[in-house]
Amino acid sequence: MANEWTNVLVLGLTWTLQLLQQVSMVVVAVLIALRMGWLRAAVYGARRSAWHTLITVCLFTVLAVIGTHSGIVVNIDRGAIGAWPAALPTRLADTEAVINFRDLFVIAAGLIGGPLCGSIVGVLAGLERYGLGGLSAAACAMSTVLTGVGAGLLAHLRPQLVNRPTTAVLVGSVSVIVQMGLIWQFALPHEGALKLINQTALPM
Repeated sequence: MANEWTNVLVLGLTWTLQLLQQVSMVVVAVLIALRMGWLRAAVYGARRSAWHTLITVCLFTVLAVIGTHSGIVVNIDRGAIGAWPAALPTRLADTEAVINFRDLFVIAAGLIGGPLCGSIVGVLAGLERYGLGGLSAAACAMSTVLTGVGAGLLAHLRPQLVNRPTTAVLVGSVSVIVQMGLIWQFALPHEGALKLINQTALPM
């Protein structure tokens, strides 16, 4: 039993480091893109203009999809298969899932753009994830939608919290807890759901 948990911990830390590497590259690219004045103005003006809202939704939806497809494909019976897309040319099998950072950009859309941006990005990114199939397709899709709505509502109801680093960490943590709960509730069989939760909770 101790060896099993040690293996889970080692795998979790390994996948966490791999995801951090992927996240870092995407975030750096976003920061460079935001140096363009028109894009920066659109993102931070998303709540004041329909055109800016559209640009912000498009940007964060693309980033969320990239967050999904930059993840690690995991088979609950065989462990990590590899990075996308080489490991997954089509759809996920019933025993597979993707460890990813999709919700990072859904949260950002909600906190920056408010409820409308967060909700739309959450729905679009969630539908894209659902279309990929896999053991946790429905749970992950629902979680992404709820994350976008929740982050947007938080920004609307408590705007003073948006610029605090702890807010993003808290929202992200709650998002993961909700996602794991939905996986347990909706992913079948439950034995597979529990195995997936044990393997992916730490890196997510």
